[in-house]
Amino acid sequence: MTRKPPSNVDGIVCNVNADDAAAGIAAGLGARQLVLLTDVDGVRDERGAKLDTLTVAEAEHLIDTGVIAGGMVPKIRAALSALGWEGAEAIIADSAADNALERALSDPGFGTRITAVRQAVGAA
Repeated sequence: MTRKPPSNVDGIVCNVNADDAAAGIAAGLGARQLVLLTDVDGVRDERGAKLDTLTVAEAEHLIDTGVIAGGMVPKIRAALSALGWEGAEAIIADSAADNALERALSDPGFGTRITAVRQAVGAA
């Protein structure tokens, strides 16, 4: 048995990106955090090192320069769309790691945390 792909009322097949859907729901709810679990441990810089933190401007620069490419671009774009207010963050982390969701929410070194602006050291 095969399953028919999702379609709209006119029968046109629809493809909904799960990251976009999650980001839209997070933004609509005013969520403080959005966690996007994936098959990598975070976002990489031009040297290949995992970034612990990233701002919107830094993410856009990495996309513009081709450092962030391929399937990570729509994931980053979804994350950025959920950062509509001060204090909101999106976290991109490795779904295969033990206790991935718990760690993404509690461990600042797990995955990459994306914020609208860089927080001052010691800021609450």
